[in-house]
Amino acid sequence: MSIPLDELIRYWQGRLPEDREVTVEEALFEDAATARRLDALASLDAGIHNLVEAGKVQTALTVGAVDAMKDAGLEVRTYQVGPGETVPCTVALEDFVVIRLRGEFPVGGRIDVLMEGTFEGEPPQSEHYDDVPVDRRTGELVFVYPGDRIRALPRSQFRYRVTSGSLKLGEFGLDHTPPSSSLLR
Repeated sequence: MSIPLDELIRYWQGRLPEDREVTVEEALFEDAATARRLDALASLDAGIHNLVEAGKVQTALTVGAVDAMKDAGLEVRTYQVGPGETVPCTVALEDFVVIRLRGEFPVGGRIDVLMEGTFEGEPPQSEHYDDVPVDRRTGELVFVYPGDRIRALPRSQFRYRVTSGSLKLGEFGLDHTPPSSSLLR
């Protein structure tokens, strides 16, 4: 019995109706190939989580994906930034920090982002995000970072420069202050 991949994923996520869950569990016991596919999904899931939590992957997401993180019980701190704005930010015990850049971004066009950071007592750093997707529902660019990575930063300023080809779409700023020790308890 072959179980479709999307159904295996929903089973792994605990999102299948009970009658389908029973069918998948029967297939797992009866069909070694189905069990191997589920093991592969579990390994892939764990590997992705490990990379994100270790700060090895920074990514752009949709607002729906951020909502799913919250629904799964993860603590998420969100900052929304408009063009030309600089928003103060910090992170205490949150698992992830979400940066939502609001602007007039063309859905379907190529958008690139240069994020430059200046850190107290350290040399500046930059990261490039190429061909960033626009959240179709909100029209925003949505970035997620591991909370541990942001928590460890000294006082910092970040500037996101958003372009589409040679057209500048906006600059967005964050002014990061490390959390006080009382917030970390």
